[in-house]
Amino acid sequence: LKIPSAVVQHGVPRVSFGFAPLEADWFLAWGETSRQQVVRFGYPANRVAVTGSPRHDLLALAPRWRPRRPGQLPEVLLFATTPPHDARPEPQRFGLTSAEHDRLVRMTAAAVAALGGRLTIKTHPRAAGHAARLSQLLGEIPGLEHNIVSDGELADLCRMATCAVSLASGAGIDAVALGVPVIDLVPRNAVDLMPAAEWGTWGTATSPDQLRRLLELAGAAGCPPAEPPPDALSRGLSRVFAHWGHAAGAVADAALSLSMGEHPTGSATLHIPRSHIAPSAPARSIPTSGTAPDRASSQGLEQTPRGLQHRG
Repeated sequence: LKIPSAVVQHGVPRVSFGFAPLEADWFLAWGETSRQQVVRFGYPANRVAVTGSPRHDLLALAPRWRPRRPGQLPEVLLFATTPPHDARPEPQRFGLTSAEHDRLVRMTAAAVAALGGRLTIKTHPRAAGHAARLSQLLGEIPGLEHNIVSDGELADLCRMATCAVSLASGAGIDAVALGVPVIDLVPRNAVDLMPAAEWGTWGTATSPDQLRRLLELAGAAGCPPAEPPPDALSRGLSRVFAHWGHAAGAVADAALSLSMGEHPTGSATLHIPRSHIAPSAPARSIPTSGTAPDRASSQGLEQTPRGLQHRG
């Protein structure tokens, strides 16, 4: 039918499985970091447009994370992934087998216990039944205070946390966007698919020593957190989330551009004004007599794509 199509990025592109090959005409990426990743997957660069993530527009309204007061029990929030299925392609490409998943959970629990903190695990939305296995793993760690939750607003969970650890979970990047110090766990013998310098986490950890060092920097040892790393996302969101808080409008712009036979690749194609790009003119009183164009002319106004604006 020759109808142009576009797919809006639906998650963190750790591996190409589920993302490549590109079946639509266009891919609408969250930001430059995602754009570069999918191009590495083999997407044609001239078919990727950066629009931001509409799903995160509401997150932009949430309160920013603030460090906990000194003297409070350190709270480490672990974002769990779905239980690995070793026969699927992801464990082969990312190295997150069932055995490696369990090792990383135990490693995190042991590190938090050694630092005298409490661990809260947020299960994946599609894996509420995972709590039983996670509880079994945590029970192996003596003296660990812990909790497992399957629901709750992300911002509320983050507000109570000293820092967070992400186990192949997209929620880790959401927490990074709120300003939380987040450590990304990487399986052994795996390629670091989300370098901290690109995604803005506080670092990646595969070994117990790496994780403990990063937890201490993030404040999980009871001391105030260190200064965020130079590439921390809290210093600038745009490379990961373009049009932060306004991405739905950018995606609508892209869709409208495609419907008009245009390429959704830059500000020249923006058809829907947004406050930070094309602020609307202030409302003006217009007489009721005459046609709309005549009334505009009599008031020194002119018709523009954004409405009535004053001349001179």
